[in-house]
Formats: sequence, C-alpha cells, structure tokens
Amino acid sequence: MSETALRLFHTVRHLKASQVGARLARAPKRVLLRRWGPSYLRWLRRAKDPPRASDLPRLVGRDLVARGAADGPELEAALTRAEHLLQRRFRFHHHGEAWCDPIDWHRPEGNLLWRYTLNGFVVGLDLGLLYLRTGRDEAYRGFRELATSWIDRNPCGRTVGWDPYPTSRRIVHWILAGRLFGETLWEDARFAGRFLASLSDQVLFLERNLERHLGGNHLWENFWALTLAGLFFEGADGARWLERGRRGLWEQVREQVLDDGGHYERSPHYHVLMARSLVEAGTALRQSGAGLPADVEERLRRMMGFLSRILHPDGRIPLLNDSVLGEVEPASVLHHGAVFLADPTLKGRAESFGLWPELWMGEEGHRRFEEWPVQERSHRAACPATGLFVLGGRVGDRMIVDAGPVGPDFLPGHGHADTLSFELSCGMRRFVVDSGVGEYYGDKAWRDYERGTRAHNTVEIDGENQSDVWGQFRVGRRARPRDVRWRDEQSLAILRASHDGYGRLPGRPRHTRTVIETDGGFWLVVDEIRGAGFHRCVSRLHLHPECRVEGAEDLGLRISRADASIGVRWAPGVKLALRRGEREPLQGWYAPEFGLRIPGVVVEATAEGRLPLVMAFVIGPAGTEREPLEAREEGRGVQVVVGPDGGRRTFRLTEDEVVVEAQAYHLNLQSVTHDS
Repeated sequence: MSETALRLFHTVRHLKASQVGARLARAPKRVLLRRWGPSYLRWLRRAKDPPRASDLPRLVGRDLVARGAADGPELEAALTRAEHLLQRRFRFHHHGEAWCDPIDWHRPEGNLLWRYTLNGFVVGLDLGLLYLRTGRDEAYRGFRELATSWIDRNPCGRTVGWDPYPTSRRIVHWILAGRLFGETLWEDARFAGRFLASLSDQVLFLERNLERHLGGNHLWENFWALTLAGLFFEGADGARWLERGRRGLWEQVREQVLDDGGHYERSPHYHVLMARSLVEAGTALRQSGAGLPADVEERLRRMMGFLSRILHPDGRIPLLNDSVLGEVEPASVLHHGAVFLADPTLKGRAESFGLWPELWMGEEGHRRFEEWPVQERSHRAACPATGLFVLGGRVGDRMIVDAGPVGPDFLPGHGHADTLSFELSCGMRRFVVDSGVGEYYGDKAWRDYERGTRAHNTVEIDGENQSDVWGQFRVGRRARPRDVRWRDEQSLAILRASHDGYGRLPGRPRHTRTVIETDGGFWLVVDEIRGAGFHRCVSRLHLHPECRVEGAEDLGLRISRADASIGVRWAPGVKLALRRGEREPLQGWYAPEFGLRIPGVVVEATAEGRLPLVMAFVIGPAGTEREPLEAREEGRGVQVVVGPDGGRRTFRLTEDEVVVEAQAYHLNLQSVTHDS
C-alpha cells in the first residue's frame, strides 16, 4: 500500500457510519444547490404563513448596558470593531478590508475562516452594542445596509454564506442583534419584513442541512441556532424548530461533554464556545418557562467546573490544540454560569460580571453576583477523561499538561501532535507557552508547523510528528496516551504518562514523561525514551515573546519576564540551542490569536544516541539555573539528583512509584478516554 493510501486509510477508518453516509449525500446535494438553490428555498417555504416574532429571547440587561454599567474588555472590543464598520472597513483576525460596492460576501480566493466570520455576522452584535451604548442612528443604518446587502447578494445555496456553520452563527447573531436594536428595528416596517423573511428562510434551510457529516462543535452550533430560532418565531415552524433544536442539542451535549466536564474535541477554545452556547440556551429556555433537563444541567455544571480548573492565573485558557485568546472571555462565561447554576465558586478572583452575563441575567443577576465573595480556586486538578492535568502549589504558579488523546477518533481535526506538552505560568505570568494557531487556511506550511510536534513543549524523535497531522484538519496515525498516572499530595504533585506515537519508527521508541512539582515553585521534568536503535531526540521549551533569556553556558538559563524570573537547568547529555522567528524551517513563533504571529525564543535540548535515553530539566526560582542536575538510568527506572552536596535531593522513578528521598509515592492509574 502506498504511503498516501496508508495515510488516507488511517484517517478515514475511524469515521462513524453516519458521517460516511452524510458525506456521500452531501457532495451531490451541494452541486444541486448551486444550480437550483433559490428554487429549493421556494419549495421549503411553500404554503408558509408570514413569519412572526415572539418576545423571546429577552436580553433583560439592555438598560444596564445602555447606561454604562457593563463597561469592560468585551464591550470595548465590540465598540472598536463597530467603529471600523462605520468607517466602512471589516476587520477580523487582525486583518482588515474595505467594503467594496457591492459587498463581495463570498470571495472564493479569500481565507475561509475570515469569510465564515464575515458571513456569521458578528458585525450585527457589534453595531447593536454600539447603538445600545451610544444611541447613534448610524449604527442601526449600518446594520440595515449590511443585512440588506447580504440578503441581496447571497442566493440560497450558491455562496459560502449558506454553509451550515456560518448560517448557524448568523441566525444567532441576527436574533440577538434584533433584541439589541429593539423597537428601532421593528418600527422600520419595510426592512423588518425582509429581515424576518430572510431569517426564517435561513432557519428552514439549516433544518434540512445539518452538519452530520462533521458532528462536533459544528452540529452543536446547528442545534443551538434551531433552538434559539424556535423561541424567537411564533407558529408551527417555531414550535418544530424548538423541539428539534432542543432534542438535538441535548443529544450532542450528552455525547460531547466528557465525564470530567471537558469537551471531547480537547480544545479549550471550543470548550468555552460550547459552554457559552449551552448556558445561553438554558437562560433563554428558562425565560420560556422550560429549562435544561437535569442531566444536561449537570453536564453544564461539569463544563463550568472544568473551565475554572484549567485556566492560567491570568484568567485565560491554555493554547492547547486549536485554541486562541480574545475570541470569548472565559470569565464572562463562568460568571453567567455562576448565576444560572447558583454556584458562587465559579466567580473566581474576577470582580467584573461581564457584558453578556449582564445582558442575559440583568440587574437581578448582577446583584446576586456582587453579593458573592471572591473565590480562590484550587491550583491542582486531574481531568483524566479529557487528559488535562493541572499542577501548581502556589498562587500564581500553574503547569497545564496535555496527556490526552488527539481528539475523538472520528473527529480529530482540532487536535495537534502535542501529546505530553505543557504550558507554565510562574508568578502570575506565562513563561512556557504553546505556539497557538494563527490560521486554519492560507499558507499550508504555517498550519503544518502549528499542528506539528516541533511547535510544542514535548519530545520530537527523528524529526517526525507523534501523530500524522495533515491537511487543515486531518489526522492519520495518532499517538495514544498510555499508563497515565497521577498523585496529588499537599507538598507535591506527580504526573507520569507515556504515548505510543513513535512506535512506527525503527526500534519502536516510546516516550514517557514524568512531571514532579514540589513546594517552593520547583518543577522537575524527566523524559525517558525507550526502545532500540540510534535516534535523535529534541525537547523544546517555547517561551512567551516577552521573555528575556540569559546564559546557555553549562546547560543553565535565566528567563525573565517583566518583574518575574525563573531558572531552567538541563542534565548533562544534551546540547542547547536557541531559535527565534525562523522561517527555514518555521520555528520560534507565537500565535495567541487568529491572524497574529509574534517571534519568540524556543529552547531546544537535543540528545542523540542508542536507546534508552534519559533527558531531564528543572524549572524553579531564579538561581535554579546554577543548581547541579544529574539524571541516569537505574535498572528499569531513573534516578535524578538535584542540588549541590549538602543540599541534594534525590528522586527515583519507576513505572508506578516515585521515591523522593525516603518517601515513596505510589502513582494512581488514570482512565484516559479513547473515543471510538
């Protein structure tokens, strides 16, 4: 079998039968829609009464936002984007374009993520918030012009704007924008009629074109849009959409939310998006006298708990897998969940309620939130179903380790080849970071780099990826975590895990990583590469772009960021090199947001030789870079000695036990979910 055929086999063999059937049906349907889409839409709306809007959903906090009680980063960002729109410029993902006349909504040569954002119509919310906050008529006129242009320039099925995902986002955003503009929109009778008719057409279309070929967050968004539309529209269509949307959404929640509360695609970014839509669905349904089923509400509670546990001390998500900062504020989602679930522990350290909690929950929700004391969250957590483990004994210190699968076997598209990678914050600041994701489309080399093992803080063997990531969202052979073990004590935490991603190489190398966090902000990381043959192993640390690096002599580095400093020391047997902003090959780039890439230092520690090989480093307070460190194989385990004579600390590592000085710690086996 050729390499290409083998890659394709390992990619498609995990698909569900329902996905395969939906994909086979989708291709001819898309061809027919491009030709007969408007006729198809006329057939869908046959014998339908004119659509009528109900009074749901209600954004009960409109007045609070209007009088300035909800100022904050979310509102500030929305108002900035709205001002760009009034200057006749679209700006998404750090890329702006002037409106053309007429607006080209589909631009086949453009970036698909950018086009999806444009057609998803978040601009409607931005202009609605500007109107609500300032009362400027030009904000409403801008929305009317854009919506009218979209209706005129997007015949059904013939443009990217009718893809189910942007259609779902646009339905939600148009409904919520309608609530932000309020009576101003409904008094504009001619436009209101076109707006309602088009919105109804979009929901009719979505109902017949759900993304069952993908599933995952796309299908969740489809059902959320149907649910909201069912609440918004009166009549038989509204009742049907509500029933079908709720039923489908509950099915997806039960499938996609794992036992520890994590979303099964293992992307913190998409976890936040799904948690936000579910708490908004629960709030809107509660307004109608319904609510969430008990088991779905429990899964929402777990989602919120999971989110609160995996955040860095700066209150933002780790950039694991396809994750970015700045799209949704986790604190806003947690605060909405706190009031909806009546759970004060979700408040955390933040004082501000947030824009969307304010809009959805209103003055009563704000008052309840203000009454709760600030909650200090736990610094350690094991989330074995998702595969994330959080270590951090001191306030301001947090190491988040990914010991989970790439993603569901049938949907790994947002996964990276990053098994056993980690991010680290010390002194409230991020020091070791994931490279992030700058884009999904465009230059293939960037997507390959950002998904590849060399863009992550783990061990790469022989220049190969642990998992065979290819295309924008494809994965062939994939690494699976093995023997994941965990111990959490008051004075230390230990994580030990392996993966089989390199078992396909000669000698069948197997990577095992042990992370030990002890008091005083001290982190020991030991990598064992076992198997046979001669191999080249590279362990990397990607540093935040604001970090300054000093040293590199004698295997020690001092790393500083603003007013905080740490030391890093490697055991003998490796060669250190620093990379920054390189293009041949790509290395040393940090992409915290879509469309934004910043050069940053990467520390590469390389060991070559016959297996087994042991690589180790310690991270601690400034001065740690001068501490002696030794690591050597000892029987079937590893012994590590840290510190000079008179202050030495000895660690002995075996498969299921770590001995620190004379104290033995048995490691409990964790059950990491492998979706099939």
